[in-house]
Amino acid sequence: MTIGFARFVPSLVGLAGFGLCAVLWLLGAHATYDQLLTLWGIVPFRVPFLDIDGPLSSMECARQGLDVIAANPCDIEQRPFNYSPVLLSFAWLPLGSADRVWLGFIVDLLFFCSLATLPPPFSWRETLARVAASVSTMVVFAVERCNTDVAVFVLVVLMLHLLNRSRFVRICGYGVGFAGGAIKYYPFILLALVAKERLRFAALLAATLIGACVAFYLGYAEQLARTLKLVPFNTAFTDMFGAINLLDGMFELLRPFAQTVEGAVEAALGVLLPLLIVALWAFIRLWRASRVSLALTRLDEPRSLALLAGALVICVCFLTSQSVGYRGIFLLLLLPGLAAIGRDSAVGPVASAARAAAIGIPVLMWSESIRLIVHLAATGRYPAPAFARLHALADPADLLAWGAREIAWWLLVVLLLMLLAVFFFDRASSFLRELGGGARPRA
Repeated sequence: MTIGFARFVPSLVGLAGFGLCAVLWLLGAHATYDQLLTLWGIVPFRVPFLDIDGPLSSMECARQGLDVIAANPCDIEQRPFNYSPVLLSFAWLPLGSADRVWLGFIVDLLFFCSLATLPPPFSWRETLARVAASVSTMVVFAVERCNTDVAVFVLVVLMLHLLNRSRFVRICGYGVGFAGGAIKYYPFILLALVAKERLRFAALLAATLIGACVAFYLGYAEQLARTLKLVPFNTAFTDMFGAINLLDGMFELLRPFAQTVEGAVEAALGVLLPLLIVALWAFIRLWRASRVSLALTRLDEPRSLALLAGALVICVCFLTSQSVGYRGIFLLLLLPGLAAIGRDSAVGPVASAARAAAIGIPVLMWSESIRLIVHLAATGRYPAPAFARLHALADPADLLAWGAREIAWWLLVVLLLMLLAVFFFDRASSFLRELGGGARPRA
């Protein structure tokens, strides 16, 4: 039994925290504001909503005929345009840097309101986990900078609601998903949710969406090639998450002890290969001992869609590149489905894994603040400069916090990959039954 009112609690707490920070800034208490952000695990900037200034200033300069991909003098930090070029197609809109504050407020308010539309929690314990996640470092970082990931999150939540409606409305939902991909690329992976449809409808939708993606690429190929070169890449010891972090971090740690770069790489691989074998073994054991397919089919549609969407986004971002910490806001989509699986004792050990993940996700979303607290406890001082780069070599406590974070990411991704693999295998089997004239699944 769910708690209907509890679904609004994360939104209300998030809005309250957002309001507190806004009041501090508007009253001129900037030092207190910066200190609060620092303890939250975020490097303060001199003005809020920094990231939304990127596309807004780029549209402003593009209207003046400037090549903003090469240089963007309208931007607060003079950053070149590294977003999707489709945004420049809307340069005719009368928007620019002067609109940063009011537009940032609107986008952030929509984000917190969208949390209330997620499936309601089953218990106050689950509600507490959602509240902790909703005011975590990752979320505060995202809304304080008002990165486009926040707007994309709102679009994804809208998409999920549309996919739970009639056939025509579901088509609109996939259109919203395509729009999200056109803005930030990685949401294109959500179009794989067409696998939930009946075979004929799924095939028509897939063909249409693939054609739209090809048209998008052909229409913006030159600009895409230029902007993708500007995608940020950083050391493994920042707040960025990704599969490469563990290898890159081990390489940096072992490099001083190796005679050559190749030797450091071999040593890092020698450490990581057994870990990957253990992860694969755990994956197989958990899958064989559990009824994962049953766990997914017993989920109601809203929780199933949110879980699959969150898993797709997190896995593709984790495995393909590094992502700045604020993209972790998509972990919020996992909590309703994982909590539901965790309550289902009939599905075997995967229930325990889901419960552990539902508890661990809020901790993971607070990881940068935790790393700072660990560093302060161990050294008695803030890392320099302003802990923008908590280097694991600085102190053993930093190494411990970093290693725990990376292991937690891998454990979560292994669980999500298992859920996705079972889902797509089941859907492929269903399609084969349809082709063979077997029972047709529900729409």
